[in-house]
Amino acid sequence: ILGSSPADYRQYISDEIVRWGEVIRAAGVNLD
Repeated sequence: ILGSSPADYRQYISDEIVRWGEVIRAAGVNLD
């Protein structure tokens, strides 16, 4: 991951959540 600080880790996870959200929407998958 980018660095060892919690802030860097949280930013990385946030970016990953956004990225996966886009992939899931593109695939037409509903998480309901």
